Amino acid sequence: MVRRMTNWINAHHKGTTLTIHYDPPHPDNISLAGADEEIQTHTATVKLHAAEVLGISGLAFLLVAVFLRRLKSSPELSIDGAMPSRSAQ
Repeated sequence: MVRRMTNWINAHHKGTTLTIHYDPPHPDNISLAGADEEIQTHTATVKLHAAEVLGISGLAFLLVAVFLRRLKSSPELSIDGAMPSRSAQ
């Protein structure tokens, strides 16, 4: 986001004319006409990347949980490292 804003600022040197829209009852609420789209932070690309990261992380957690559940329920394997007892035959 900072890089986009810096690039936008560098493209508009001192003396550049910009159109500013504002809400008269709330003059602190402004919009740089056209610039909102240029420096927008929540684009579809950003959202898609976040979904990919969260999806892969969720899948990794699921696989770890399944592995640990099978490890816990398996009599041949033990989480604490102790050997399973063998019954006398």
